Amino acid sequence: MKRIFLVLLLAIVFAPLQFVEAQAKPFRHKGQTVKQWLDQTEGGSKASRMSAVVALGEIGARATDALIVVTSRRDPDVRQLAITFIGVTTGQDSKIVPVLCRSLSDKKQSVREAAAESLFNRGQAGRDVLHKNSRSKELSLRRGSYRGVVILQLDDKKSISMIIRGLTDEDKVVWYLSINAVKNLKGKAAAGIPILVGLIDKARNNARRQHCLSALEEIGVQAIPAVNRLKLHKDLRISTEAKEILGRLKLKPRLY
Repeated sequence: MKRIFLVLLLAIVFAPLQFVEAQAKPFRHKGQTVKQWLDQTEGGSKASRMSAVVALGEIGARATDALIVVTSRRDPDVRQLAITFIGVTTGQDSKIVPVLCRSLSDKKQSVREAAAESLFNRGQAGRDVLHKNSRSKELSLRRGSYRGVVILQLDDKKSISMIIRGLTDEDKVVWYLSINAVKNLKGKAAAGIPILVGLIDKARNNARRQHCLSALEEIGVQAIPAVNRLKLHKDLRISTEAKEILGRLKLKPRLY
């Protein structure tokens, strides 16, 4: 009986020490800590960097902060892979979504596309941030939001309103993203017709006028009344173009 009591006593005494030792031991995946894998994503061979990102992705949520750091690495393929892994990490929207939004302004198109896809995969939370950041004073966020909506070809009510609002944005990048999106939306962007007509009147840049006229044509038959008025425009180039567009529009079937 005394022997059993002694064994229990020793177990009680040493159990906390074993727990502390276990807690102090850093987490390892394939023999390396998260910090070691993170360090490996910079420098060395490309294969080594990519395998380090894969390892962080395999670790999952525990490595989210490290993957966020990797989205700023010099190698665009490394950034793209990190963004892809972040996109499938569940939860942590408040931490992850802003990073993805900033990546929409990456210099590399493949990285921007990966960020847009990752945002889309995050569901409504990702789209809500795109819409919110479209009003941001921070230009990189605003541009990123518009790139995201264009890349994803979003055509819900909020996205269309955002694109039409972008037609009045002072930033050239946002404006060109918006005008091209309007062309792709066709009749769904009919609410932007008054803005397009106003831009045609005010535009000092002939290229912008041409973009707006082209957008009206792409919108389709819903733009006929506006184009009819442009036939009487004092600028001969605009009135001539309007007549040509009108002729083509009248031949189009009413699709919307």
